[in-house]
Amino acid sequence: MLHNDLFTYLTTTTAINNLFSGRIYHMSLPQSVTTYPSLTFQQITRNEEALDMEAPNDAKIDSCVYQFNVIAVASADVVSAADTFNSIFRNFRGTMGTTKVHTVEMNNQTQLEERDGDKLRRVINMDYTIIFDV
Repeated sequence: MLHNDLFTYLTTTTAINNLFSGRIYHMSLPQSVTTYPSLTFQQITRNEEALDMEAPNDAKIDSCVYQFNVIAVASADVVSAADTFNSIFRNFRGTMGTTKVHTVEMNNQTQLEERDGDKLRRVINMDYTIIFDV
């Protein structure tokens, strides 16, 4: 299943895990997190693409859009962490756990600030399409 394989990939890929010091979360950042940078991710959409006619047993290929949110306090830190994550994740091809991934493509990137009590956090949201075998 892509979602579980994606989480395992994020937490076991040394460069990604070290970048966020293990602070990788599904959906939202826990309120107890006060050290940054951190990464959250969630599935936005999933589409059945087509049958792969060259694959045995007519394997299906689907695509999902996942949003990844890089969170930090300083603007320079969030930009640096997002750029590093993007350089590792974008255009990935291979196997994530048991899921064969054909490609990872970035669709969109936005930057915003959000209030955390009396402090500001900077967030870069990145949407990626992941095309994979079902």
